[in-house]
Amino acid sequence: MESVAAVFADVHGEAEHLKKLIQKIKEKYPEAELYSLGDLVDRGSTSKEVIQVCIDENIKGIYGNHDQWIRDLVVKQTFDPFCLKPIMGGKYTLDSYGVDFYSDGYDYFPNGRSEKILGIELYNRIPEAHKKWIKELVPYRRITVADQTFWLIHAGLTLSVAGKYQADSDDEMMRKIVEKEVDSILWPSPNLGGGFTKDNLYHFKDAVQIFGHRPVKEPLIKDHFIALDTGCGTCEPFTLSAIILPSKEIIQVSDNEWV
Repeated sequence: MESVAAVFADVHGEAEHLKKLIQKIKEKYPEAELYSLGDLVDRGSTSKEVIQVCIDENIKGIYGNHDQWIRDLVVKQTFDPFCLKPIMGGKYTLDSYGVDFYSDGYDYFPNGRSEKILGIELYNRIPEAHKKWIKELVPYRRITVADQTFWLIHAGLTLSVAGKYQADSDDEMMRKIVEKEVDSILWPSPNLGGGFTKDNLYHFKDAVQIFGHRPVKEPLIKDHFIALDTGCGTCEPFTLSAIILPSKEIIQVSDNEWV
């Protein structure tokens, strides 16, 4: 059990934001354990540096949909070219590791290189320490801070998904979801519509779920869920947010701080 923890949301390749956020957290809570909600890579230009910061700061992570493809690369040696589509921004992750990539449409690779070759080039350029850390990412975490329980789930768990995997305990339910339908807690759910105004998120037993994935203007703190993605690397002013547990204090950095 921990006395203080700090959970931060989607970083999306913005290492300077992450370093500044950690500095702010440590100034007030030097003993806090640090947790990531995933989506560390893609879109921003410094994904490699973000992973290094996570290693240096002993951050415990879960993986999001943007981390899934690079985790599959280091665990399974498979490369999903979907990461290179503009909506994903994976080409910036390749760039950060020194893989020269450019695209004219989705299916053109320089010098005739195939998707497989791009994957091999990236795999060979990822440092072993990064591979080890990425392999250790898990799809969710259950943490206890000062007698309060929190579930860290990248895209959140909806009532509709939970209803399909009912079990005697939340732990057993989550194990079933990961085994049968892990994408349901990593990717967008159509049941959420445009936001979190409806009571469509699962109520964990005596616990609160914390998630990122879907940007909100400001963190939403409700009795059974906390939405923490405030657009770092995705939408202006590119705010990166963390929540301190158990107090639920919000600490943030944004582009406005460098203007």
